[in-house]
Amino acid sequence: MDQDRIDAQNWATEWAIRQKNKKIICIVIGILLAAFVYFAITAVKIYFTRTIFRSEAEMKEAMQGSFKYEDYQEIDIVGDKVYFTYFNVKDEDSGEYNEYTKSYTDNTYDDVVVKWHPYTGTIECDWLGDYTVDTKVNLTRNSTTFIRQ
Repeated sequence: MDQDRIDAQNWATEWAIRQKNKKIICIVIGILLAAFVYFAITAVKIYFTRTIFRSEAEMKEAMQGSFKYEDYQEIDIVGDKVYFTYFNVKDEDSGEYNEYTKSYTDNTYDDVVVKWHPYTGTIECDWLGDYTVDTKVNLTRNSTTFIRQ
């Protein structure tokens, strides 16, 4: 009779360990599945909202030129240099913003491209921040889209 109790107790202990192991395995699989889904959604989002390039050289060549946001901001990319120009648009007489009478006093900031990221469609700059290249090969910076000129 004592051997039956010992066997039953051993079986109950093994069963509890197996159940605990099953829970741990289910939690690990759930975390891995959630991570996979997150990265899959991110990859699809990048693929459909950005321009992806085959190489750094192809991206660098395609992104050369001028990009403009309305009448008062412009980005010029020349080689690995980025020039961000902000135009002050003011009425000469009243000193208020006016779309007909403009006086441009520009402020140009120079920056350097630290890294071209062709597979994610981003340009990493030294201090002006990162730019993303949308599907129309325009630049986006801080939710502002600069249209290619």
